[in-house]
Amino acid sequence: MATTDLEPLPQGGREVGSGGAAAAPAGLSFPAATFAKLSPLPYLLAHLQPQPSTPWTTNTTTTPSTATAARRRRPNGRRVDQFRTPTAHTGSLSHAEGSAVVRFGDTAVVCGVKAEVLLASDVPAVEQATRRRRPHDVTRERALLVPNVELATGCSPAHLPGQAPSPLAQSLAVRILSLLHCSEVVQEDLRIWYQPPTTTTTTTTTTTTTAPFGHERQDASPEAEVKAFWTLYIDVLFVSLDGNPFDAAWAAVTAALADVRLPSAYWDADRETVLCDDDPAKARRLRLLRQQHGHVPLACTFAVFTAGSASGAGQTQSQEKKKKKKNQGQETYWLLADPDAFEEEQCLESVTVTVMGSSSSTDDGGGDNSGGSSSKTSNKATNENNPYCPTISSTKTKIIKLEKHGGGIVGKEQLRHMVALASERWRIWQEILEAETAVK
Repeated sequence: MATTDLEPLPQGGREVGSGGAAAAPAGLSFPAATFAKLSPLPYLLAHLQPQPSTPWTTNTTTTPSTATAARRRRPNGRRVDQFRTPTAHTGSLSHAEGSAVVRFGDTAVVCGVKAEVLLASDVPAVEQATRRRRPHDVTRERALLVPNVELATGCSPAHLPGQAPSPLAQSLAVRILSLLHCSEVVQEDLRIWYQPPTTTTTTTTTTTTTAPFGHERQDASPEAEVKAFWTLYIDVLFVSLDGNPFDAAWAAVTAALADVRLPSAYWDADRETVLCDDDPAKARRLRLLRQQHGHVPLACTFAVFTAGSASGAGQTQSQEKKKKKKNQGQETYWLLADPDAFEEEQCLESVTVTVMGSSSSTDDGGGDNSGGSSSKTSNKATNENNPYCPTISSTKTKIIKLEKHGGGIVGKEQLRHMVALASERWRIWQEILEAETAVK
């Protein structure tokens, strides 16, 4: 919709035809961007509800057909179920252990991961953890993953110079940390171990037998000690922000973690400190949720736009309540995948689905023992090589986390539809991530 059907009237307020009769007034014409600013809700509704259209109401038990969805084009030109094309580039920062630049349309994010050594002597009440303890439990308890989010000045019209840190950046950091622990995406043992040498003692015999005068007795091997921890500082910087910041930030974090190389570190008993090897060949890749194929969860956000909010623009509060009561159970709405900034402002309800699936070409037939929900059932088995590294079946999509904000439109059928779209989005993202990490 480029312009409206209104044209400016001539001076005098009406047009006069050749026969002296008053002609129909022409409309006022202005650009679509002006229409979007003056009436954003009707503007978005005009794109999502072309004529003829089959609405999707709250009592609908099936998702819209492909033909119906194809007619619904958002102002940005995408279908309601279409995501923006993602791009990723890892290893962009030379002074970080891992980095990535991720772009979803006009939303661009840079993420860098810096690893620092935290001595166990600087941590109060450090227990002598055994190797049987889960590495992720230690990572959570010692807060070894430290995310930080910053929105650069000018990344969006709302972020001007001289402003205080945005609450959005703080909430994104909390959500990223929560998802890091919930998904257990970092499976690497971030403890730095030290194995004390085995000591020997000499005993003297007093017998008159043929036994030697003295012999050495080897003591039991001492237990390994935790001398330090790796702490990963995950810094996320938004260069450009055009909606859906969490999905882009999480994708940048997982891409940067997949690029991390930790140097070989060991405890020097003589110097009583941790030393790192400078040889890059001895550095090891950070072990993520699926070490063999680098599979990591992906977050997909959907915004819910209701036709009632657009048709109720300009009405009083009492009129709007009467209309909602009259149309209860018949409200038309749309699920907008990967919303941009304009669409987020018009939607009062959003759902973020974090999923992890698998493809038959990369699955090794293992099971899953890390919790979470699944859209399909499958047999579970234990990975004997690493009991804390879950393996997933090729016949299901695993739901890691669901987050819902505002509204009450989304139900079970809509969630199934979103999980199906998120599963396909996950497959595309894994192909991009694997292709990027394969060339490093």
